[in-house]
Amino acid sequence: MEPVDVVVAGLGPTGVTLALLLARQGLRVLAADAEPDICPHPRAVAVDDDVLRVLTSLVDVECNGWQRAGFLDAGGRLLLEVGFGESDVGHPALAFVHQPTLERSLRTALAAEPSVEVRLGCRVEVAAQDAGGVDLGGDLAGTRASWVVACDGAGSGLRGALGIPWRTRGASDPWLVVDAAVDQPLAALPYFSYRCDPERPGVTMPFPGGHRWE
Repeated sequence: MEPVDVVVAGLGPTGVTLALLLARQGLRVLAADAEPDICPHPRAVAVDDDVLRVLTSLVDVECNGWQRAGFLDAGGRLLLEVGFGESDVGHPALAFVHQPTLERSLRTALAAEPSVEVRLGCRVEVAAQDAGGVDLGGDLAGTRASWVVACDGAGSGLRGALGIPWRTRGASDPWLVVDAAVDQPLAALPYFSYRCDPERPGVTMPFPGGHRWE
């Protein structure tokens, strides 16, 4: 294979966004993901204004913007309400998205970039690296790149291979997440709110086409 400028390992929202940004700077990119398709379940649901600024420079983003946040006590009484308007960068300071839909839009845009090769079902493994670049092994053996960027998430094989430790705050509470498909926003829950209950904290929030309870 001809050398590429950058190999992006992992095509979740971070990886596919990076690959698009690099391609639009004229770089040759190999974008790979170990999974054959995107995860069908929404995981992240909220983005801030800086993230939205980057995403909207690449694709049309369907989102619920202009949010208000309610903070409730253990009995459901409203303690505080905070509004999120437009920020200094010209976008809602907080917006909710449907992650699979967003990822599909980003991947469609990536597939249209002539300087990007997308490889699905391929793990990125580093065979060797030197001052001039990186040689890949495994599924991509024979590929050489100037840079490899690990965007392959919590189960990153590259992080383990490089000896980068996994840092955590140690939280291990069981946490239930329920997503429901809804035709229109729930009238009784017009915006997201936090239940500030020390015994059982929770949050409820709308996103395009659905609603989430945690």
